[in-house]
Amino acid sequence: MLIERASYNWAYSEDIPGSRCGPEDGPWPRSYQVLSEPELWRELRALAKPQSVTFDARKGWRADSINFQPSPTTKTQDRYIVTQLDILGRMWTLTGVFDGHLGDVTVEHVAYHLPIIIRDFLRNALANDPSVVSTPALISELFSRSIVAFDNAIANDVLELFGGLEGLDNFSDPEIRNIINDQHTGGANWKKARLCMYGTTALVALVDPEHENLWVANVGDCQASKHQPRHHVALR
Repeated sequence: MLIERASYNWAYSEDIPGSRCGPEDGPWPRSYQVLSEPELWRELRALAKPQSVTFDARKGWRADSINFQPSPTTKTQDRYIVTQLDILGRMWTLTGVFDGHLGDVTVEHVAYHLPIIIRDFLRNALANDPSVVSTPALISELFSRSIVAFDNAIANDVLELFGGLEGLDNFSDPEIRNIINDQHTGGANWKKARLCMYGTTALVALVDPEHENLWVANVGDCQASKHQPRHHVALR
């Protein structure tokens, strides 16, 4: 139960709603400070770093983003992106939320490189065959293929160290460890392996230049919901 001692408030792990802390994360109890509502909003604004990106001021197109897990002292394993992709001179909008697992190595890699991969897939497909009509079905296929290809590339970078999946049978466990654990010679193999050892979910949304179509893709335990004022143009 919450207890008050002198000018401090104290709590045990089970007193903190939504916390992943347990008795082993002590020492307990820990002190905490009760904030008034104005103080709470002031702290949230300072730490959560709310941002607004304007895509077309005349049409009122913008994206608002905020970090709901702010921390002034530690770096979380979550990332998000709000960006535009230049596809043959036309600006597409890409947003994404990534929930890292076990560390921030993979989530940093994905948040940086996935927009580049998606952009290149769209550019190459539409540039190689100008007669291709960018129908919603085609963009959906390209969107999906780009994410799958990126995921496969992370695993293939490690498998290629052993001549592919079939080649693993030619190496003993100590040999595999020696190849992977090359930190003493620069760590190139170790850096590739780390991307497979950690992980992340991915929830990404793509909007076409006219803001008429919306594509959503999710990998892992995440989902998207769409909300819009009635006076806005409906997305298909």
